[in-house]
Amino acid sequence: MNPRAVSGLETLVLKEGAMLAVLPAEHPLSELETVPLKLQAKEPFILLEEGHYYEPLKAFRSLGVTPNVKYTIHDDYAIMTMVEVGLGLVCKMSECPTARDIFANQCKFLQAG
Repeated sequence: MNPRAVSGLETLVLKEGAMLAVLPAEHPLSELETVPLKLQAKEPFILLEEGHYYEPLKAFRSLGVTPNVKYTIHDDYAIMTMVEVGLGLVCKMSECPTARDIFANQCKFLQAG
């Protein structure tokens, strides 16, 4: 939970992570070290449904851009499979180590910026 998303609650940070762009291994943007959000916004985007507060969307809004959302999915593994077959890319606040192991040959996990 992001402490700025609620009020009146005491919060304790359990985990912090970098924002990652996850895209097909053969995608042209996979050659970059960091994938700017402005470039990600132009690509077909798969939105991870996480309720009312989604940190990557806030990051897009802070730059005045809106991602080209083609799908909204709740399941991380379904999203990774969709990325793998080229249906779009996703921006996540952290990665699931197991997902990275499973999809290591088909997807690239790059710093988003």
